[in-house]
Amino acid sequence: MVDFIADYWDGMRERTPLPDVQPGYIWDMVPSSPPENPESWSKIFADIEPVVLNANTNWHHPHFFAYFPTSLSYPSIMADMLSGAIGSIGFTWKSSPSMTELEMVCTDWLVKALDLPEFFLNSHDGPGAGMIQSTASDATLVALLAARARAVNKYKKNLESTKLGWVYSNVNQLISKVRDTKRDHENIINPENHDPAVLTKLIAYTSDQGHSSIEKDAMLAGVKLRKLKSSFDARLKNYSVRAEVLEAAIAEDRATPVASTRRRNSAPFATARESGSTWTPPTPEAT
Repeated sequence: MVDFIADYWDGMRERTPLPDVQPGYIWDMVPSSPPENPESWSKIFADIEPVVLNANTNWHHPHFFAYFPTSLSYPSIMADMLSGAIGSIGFTWKSSPSMTELEMVCTDWLVKALDLPEFFLNSHDGPGAGMIQSTASDATLVALLAARARAVNKYKKNLESTKLGWVYSNVNQLISKVRDTKRDHENIINPENHDPAVLTKLIAYTSDQGHSSIEKDAMLAGVKLRKLKSSFDARLKNYSVRAEVLEAAIAEDRATPVASTRRRNSAPFATARESGSTWTPPTPEAT
């Protein structure tokens, strides 16, 4: 398999960026039912070229210009082989001490490389720390969910301190009693982060150049998302959302509700920002 992978990379230029296949091609090449008996490795290995590679979109072909690079390299291939061979799952420290602590060290490196505040470090006394997600889309969703939980708690605390706070509290308790008369509240974990009365008010922002995964993540998080118009920045020689555009959107969404829009009186809680996108290059290095 190692030789096969090396040959694939060495012969990349001889392939085409896109395969010459149509949707549904694979049904004529593999059985319609799962095998009832094991097959030899030589037979499985022989299927890789015709079934997989001949129908593969070769993202690392020199003539492939769609989407973005997947940051693949020989070291990353070796790392995937090692990870697959070890096969541990690092959901707790004891399940894999090395995996857990390597993640902590690497995320601390990232904090220092980006010159972020110290409270993002794992060694800091505060609750903040980094973690590695499987994809950028998953990372955006986790960030939105964390921001949503924080916003719900903050919104409720701020509301309770206002003159209408007692109305919200009493009405919410009444609704909870009507809905949950038969529910054992002692078994509910962190209910304070899941208040539907607050979730409907939350709104997040992103650029009109933002990736489509941000829209999907907002849908999964159950929050509104507003795309902001980007404009050409002569200094950066790129497109960006200007600070005054974001500030104006936040002020508008916080305003008193009117009949012309349902967005008013919302609670802004997150901004998804990008350094480059599928359509535009990343911000150039500072000189």
